Amino acid sequence: MKSMALILMLLSSSLMASECLHQTQDRLCINLEWVEGPYLNAYSKNIVTFQDIDTKEFKTPKSQVKFFGWMKMGGHEHGTRPLTTNLLKEGVFENSQIYFMGGMMGTWEFKLKIGQEEFVLFTMNT
Repeated sequence: MKSMALILMLLSSSLMASECLHQTQDRLCINLEWVEGPYLNAYSKNIVTFQDIDTKEFKTPKSQVKFFGWMKMGGHEHGTRPLTTNLLKEGVFENSQIYFMGGMMGTWEFKLKIGQEEFVLFTMNT
């Protein structure tokens, strides 16, 4: 019985690790869930969570957190309209007013910057 519980615990912790979109230098697992969208030519909304790899608790990064949209097209790149970010609770951020403009050929990205670390959390080719 104990061995079955141990196997289930190891399996669930390995599944949790595989769900991690990115990992920060401070050993936080980053995950993204779209609540609305992602859309072209309409506002989208998502939730980004940070979970301590060791304790599994939600934890806000120590460094400044910034979310932003980005477009890569041909020989140049540029940002999107400003978006709104709210800290819902420890380690849980809601991003709204994310706008990926249609009619532009290239790759839209949803990015995260924590201190000097930068992560691409989502890409969409148009």
